[in-house]
Amino acid sequence: MALTNMTFSRGTAGLIRNPQLANLTVETVTLGSYFEGANNFTDLLLPFDSMSSLTILNEQTLTQLELPPQAVNYTNFSVTLYGCTNLNLSSQFATNPDGTTRQTWYWPQKDIKSLSLIGNISTPFL
Repeated sequence: MALTNMTFSRGTAGLIRNPQLANLTVETVTLGSYFEGANNFTDLLLPFDSMSSLTILNEQTLTQLELPPQAVNYTNFSVTLYGCTNLNLSSQFATNPDGTTRQTWYWPQKDIKSLSLIGNISTPFL
């Protein structure tokens, strides 16, 4: 399935991909806005096989953001994060409840078009 745009605003709390969906691509994903109310995401996995642009604005409840392993193949990828004061971007890894570690962020290995990260970010994330 290919989508041009997915926008979430005002109260969305989760995003779950149907396991039977073989391929899911989207050009632009937007969470929140500069002016409208935000969503209720806390931990969010963006389950897209391909994505060109990710914009997250004023998502105050968002604490963890995950990209899938397929993200290493994203091309001309743009990321904008603004006003997500509780989003933890201190590492590319997270600790599971059982104490094991898993990778939660995968940087594209090809082209990154732009990065605009405004918030609490530390060097191990980059």
